[in-house]
Amino acid sequence: MKKRPSGIQVEGVPCVDCALGSASREDHAHNCPFIPRQYARGELLCLAGEPANTIWFLKQGAIGLARTREETDELEALRLPGSYIGLECLVGDRYIFTARAMSGATLCGATIDSFRRWLHQSDERLAIIMQAVLGELLGGEDVDPASLPRPGDH
Repeated sequence: MKKRPSGIQVEGVPCVDCALGSASREDHAHNCPFIPRQYARGELLCLAGEPANTIWFLKQGAIGLARTREETDELEALRLPGSYIGLECLVGDRYIFTARAMSGATLCGATIDSFRRWLHQSDERLAIIMQAVLGELLGGEDVDPASLPRPGDH
């Protein structure tokens, strides 16, 4: 089993390659809390049950999400570019899945603290994350939040 990286070393690297980077441009500093990093096939991002402190955005490659059952990891989901890994950090303090690179992958990671600071600076940023969460809940589809029914709609 390969060791995990020691963590994110730098915060606020300029990036405009994705929706997160684009949303970071609005503050004119172009500072996105997500730091890009390469992961080799088989490299571990996080273990189910360990303290959750990082959220990742998958730019390239594939990440397998597994749960341990009877001492073996069972693949439960495969995340492809444009997916987030570790969003459970927003509501809990432990990772739900073990995440491992299924191929060479490029992910951008942010500590939960830096991500929360970034997120609270703009409604547009919150909308980007809500769209991602809704998409995962609905099976990976792209979801326009404005298209969802509102309370009281019939």
